Amino acid sequence: MKKQKTILKKIWMNKKQWIGFFSALVFSLIGVLYLWNQAGSFNLLSVNWLWIFFVLILFVLLWLFDSAALYFILKSNNCYISIFLLFRITLCSFFFGSITPFQIGNIPALTVFLEKNNIPIEKGIPSILLKCTINGALRALISIVLAFYLKDTIEGGLSTTIFVVLLLYSFGAFFGYYLILCKNKTALALRLWTSSIFLWLGKKIPSTNETMCRINSSFINSPVTLDPLLKKKNWLIPTLTSIVLFWSILFSLPFFLIQALNLSAPFFDLFMLQAGYYMLQSFLPSPGGSGLAEISIGYIYTIFIGGNSPTFTFLLRFFTYYLPLSVGATFLFTNRKNFPVQKK
Repeated sequence: MKKQKTILKKIWMNKKQWIGFFSALVFSLIGVLYLWNQAGSFNLLSVNWLWIFFVLILFVLLWLFDSAALYFILKSNNCYISIFLLFRITLCSFFFGSITPFQIGNIPALTVFLEKNNIPIEKGIPSILLKCTINGALRALISIVLAFYLKDTIEGGLSTTIFVVLLLYSFGAFFGYYLILCKNKTALALRLWTSSIFLWLGKKIPSTNETMCRINSSFINSPVTLDPLLKKKNWLIPTLTSIVLFWSILFSLPFFLIQALNLSAPFFDLFMLQAGYYMLQSFLPSPGGSGLAEISIGYIYTIFIGGNSPTFTFLLRFFTYYLPLSVGATFLFTNRKNFPVQKK
């Protein structure tokens, strides 16, 4: 009887993951259909497939660089893991982030998958937090630059909205830096309040409750757990390089996709606009921003593609959301053991 309950529990957990997966895709489909109705055209047959193949190569490099940023930190923390396994783990974690509001499932999933592959939470969490802290600090600086640049590039009320949101985002990123690294009583109180999300996830997914409690403890003590890593410097340059390459590829994708549609637009303007959108999409409350992201992309890029283009929107979301979501789901559900433990 107990064995049957365990089996049913596992089936239900997988069912909930699939529900999140298909819910995200349905919301996305609604967004694309809305734009299709507004624009009246959607044609994938006329695209230049050589450019699409090139973007596919960039997609692989994109996630390899994202994995590499964490790889160098883990290596410095005496945690050894294959970069290709970390590539799979990163995409599986992206899957969990994409089916949860505000992408809150990403870090807990990444922590759990690392532990299943000989990276203990006590080392995994500091490594992940350090990467997030660097990302946050860089995002804050980029957001300030983007706020002023896009305010002069985009006209009307949308310009003011983007300006205000990006400035708020930069404040939030600096706040995250303060939250994770500072040791004063105020920062500790804020960590205690913020870390409750891990306890909440543990209650929602009972099989991960023990792990989430350990993550909660590591997050609360993050300034102490990060000290050994911060004293080392060998991870800094390769990690920063990997992050910069990741963002450079991500922000360049719209330019290459516009080439695939046989259109033309300034590379720098598209680069900066995609950077701004990347910063803003974290505020979208639906799973992975699905639905809302498609509609917002259609309107934001109107000035460069001559109207709401569901084809462009679909392609951009395909390579930045649908494809990594699907690949992550494939990696996850084709391996029931969630990646076998590596042998040392």
